[in-house]
Amino acid sequence: MRTGFRVGMAVVLAAIAAAIAPGPGCAAEVVWNVVADKGVQPEDAKPAVDSTLAEAGRYLASHPGDTLVLLFPAGTYSFNHPADNALTIQGFTDGALVLRGEGPAATTFVFNQFDQFGIYIRNSNRIAVEGMHLTRPGLYTTQGDVVSVQPGAVRFRLHEGFPDPVWLMNIEKAQTRERTLLAFRGDPLDPQYDPRGRKVVLKSIEDAGGGLYDAVLRDRRETPPWTPGCQVALKSKCGAQTVRITNADDCRIEDVRFTRASAVPIMAVGDNDRMVVRRVRIERADPIHGRAPFFSGPGGGIQINAGADGPTIQDCVVVSTADDGIGLFSNDQEHLMSGALVEGNTIRDNQARGILITQSANGICRGNTLIRNNSWSIAIRNNQNAAGNAAVTNWEISRNTFVQPWVDSVIGFTKEVDAGLHDQIRILDNTFIDAPKNNHIVSIDNANDVEISGNAIESFSDEDDYNDEGTGDALVYVAAGRHVHGGNNTFNANTTRALVQRERPDDAVDVQWTNSAPTSKPTQ
Repeated sequence: MRTGFRVGMAVVLAAIAAAIAPGPGCAAEVVWNVVADKGVQPEDAKPAVDSTLAEAGRYLASHPGDTLVLLFPAGTYSFNHPADNALTIQGFTDGALVLRGEGPAATTFVFNQFDQFGIYIRNSNRIAVEGMHLTRPGLYTTQGDVVSVQPGAVRFRLHEGFPDPVWLMNIEKAQTRERTLLAFRGDPLDPQYDPRGRKVVLKSIEDAGGGLYDAVLRDRRETPPWTPGCQVALKSKCGAQTVRITNADDCRIEDVRFTRASAVPIMAVGDNDRMVVRRVRIERADPIHGRAPFFSGPGGGIQINAGADGPTIQDCVVVSTADDGIGLFSNDQEHLMSGALVEGNTIRDNQARGILITQSANGICRGNTLIRNNSWSIAIRNNQNAAGNAAVTNWEISRNTFVQPWVDSVIGFTKEVDAGLHDQIRILDNTFIDAPKNNHIVSIDNANDVEISGNAIESFSDEDDYNDEGTGDALVYVAAGRHVHGGNNTFNANTTRALVQRERPDDAVDVQWTNSAPTSKPTQ
């Protein structure tokens, strides 16, 4: 009887062990504490981290079913890398590798050379970076107060403690296209984009002495629309990306904070499938003499080139980048990415588009909050490098909130090249707060079928914004759209603006709006 009992218990225990043990395709997680186990010295982390990565590659090659976690305990890890990337992860195709901190408030990586990549992931799969703060020691944007304005020039006084603008303009690897000054205003600790003062494109900046600098405009006939005392920030793209990803599948960046970025915080180029960027924060540096830097960095925010399977970008916060907040691109123009999800993100006060969607299919842009973007808040665009039938098709733009979207159309369809028509775009149930006084809510070009339904304008701004398009002030403007339709759109404020305007008489345009303000009458 006892023998039978023991045999029975053995069978039960074996069954339990089998149930809880990793099965085929289930990875065991192995954790290496890089300080305690691998001798990483936080004050000079690169040598030991490099050797740990090499060891990790060998381990995963022999344990391809495992997930290996390199745990970085709380602390600040300094990487000196004058002639190389701070960290290079290359050729990891077995198992999964995770670089894990103890949270963005606890674990910090400092990449000391602004012109080298921080973390470079190349030709690798299943790499994750999570739970840390990634930063640089310097600041790569600058700003000041306007002293005087004349045709072709602006003199400004540098804000105390901010970098030399001549240096930033003349860095060897700085991108020379559209180095600009942009006006901002508001709380010194939380500055906001100023819609009354558009950006100006620069040719050069000269040191006038005594903290004064003369910005020379590319167009010497242009007079900037600013007055003395106006605050301006310099955009001059320079440096290298903080995280650079090339030809890597199933990579994740989660719960990571970026500050003091050079170039772009996250840039993925090449063929990258199923990338996940979640709960990432791109923020300004700490205040300098009582002033927060207007720009968080000299370039854009999250820029993803994808393969066939699009990325997921969720619950991120992107503050005041000097280019597009989120940009999506198909790596192969003949085989467009599909299935991208851009959801729950907040993007504010950046110089360019909030979310840029280029040639792709079957995507969702949902539940985002976009505040004061200095261009289209959401742009639907044929990229200038597109070929073949490379338009944006079957995308849902829904339940987004647009706050003070003053400059350019809030949602804009553009045509860079002849590469097919944007088609089956659904603009549904979006909310507009302080909608532009002058610019369009939706501007459509190069499109076939577009639905605009269930959108609500809660209020219009009383501030003049500029409109260079010369297309009037209609809520919906259709330059070229074969079938633009929809209903149940409302605006809860009286306005004398036109509701719909089309340029081509053969386009079928029927977008209905209702004025829901008190004592108003329905209109269309």
